[in-house]
Amino acid sequence: RDPHSNSRFVELVTEDGNTLQLSGSHFIYVDNKLVAARHVQPGDRVTTAMGTEAVIAQARMVYVKGKYNPHTLHGDIVVNGIVCSTYTEAMHPVLAHMMLGPIRLAYRVMYKNVLGGILENGVGVGSGFKWPWFVSMSSVH
Repeated sequence: RDPHSNSRFVELVTEDGNTLQLSGSHFIYVDNKLVAARHVQPGDRVTTAMGTEAVIAQARMVYVKGKYNPHTLHGDIVVNGIVCSTYTEAMHPVLAHMMLGPIRLAYRVMYKNVLGGILENGVGVGSGFKWPWFVSMSSVH
C-alpha cells in the first residue's frame, strides 16, 4: 500500500462505461483466461461481477496517485464491476496462491477466534470474550 506515489497503470474502459485501473502486471480475466492487463486490447471480453462479459472499448496507459494490492481469500476481486485477480506476473498465480495458504489459514483462525469475537462481542468488561493464551492483556491498548 502506497497512497502517495504516482504509478503507471493500465486503464480499461468497457463499452458500457465501467472503468478499471490496474498495474500492467496484474491479471484480469479475458475470455475466461488470466491475462496481464498490459496485454488487454479493445474488443477483448472481460468477466463482470454478474458473470456476463463486457467488451473493452478502450485500453490506455495512465498515471494515478496511489498504489494498493489487496489480497482476498480466493485470489479474485471485483473492481468497478469487473472480475480481476489479486495476483501479478511477479509469480505464477497458482504458486502465489499456494504460498499465501498459511496466511489465509492464519486469517481464518484469528478471525474466528480473536477478531470475530471482538467484532461480535466487543472487548468491554463482562463481554464474555476470552483472550487466547497467546494474547497478553497488557499488550492490548
